[in-house]
Amino acid sequence: KELREEQVSFSSVIVPAIILMCGIWIALLFLNNVRERKSEIGILAAIGVGEKKILLLFLFKAMFIAALGSIIGYMSGLFAGMVWQDAIGWQGWFNLQWFILAVLMATILSLTASWIPAYLASQQDPADILRME
Repeated sequence: KELREEQVSFSSVIVPAIILMCGIWIALLFLNNVRERKSEIGILAAIGVGEKKILLLFLFKAMFIAALGSIIGYMSGLFAGMVWQDAIGWQGWFNLQWFILAVLMATILSLTASWIPAYLASQQDPADILRME
């Protein structure tokens, strides 16, 4: 019983920490993407694409990557579990509720983490960007 309480305590600390670290990693990746695409953002803004559309462009990209990554990750984990089922005693099969939860949580985390870089991208002045290029 004491071991079980220690496991619950450990997982209640480690899981939020991992989620926070993943969120920071996603935000840094999208911030780097914004920096690499500065000239493209400047051209889009210069030809009249609004801030809202630029913001939505980056958020849609974050949503698409998260959904695709979570689907691939869930299916890979499911396949790996089925392959090593006998070795580790894993008896579970595909669970639709866990699959939907994984996709939704990954998408929400990605959208939340990429919001600030996407907002920064949409607020850039096209004249300043194109002048630097």
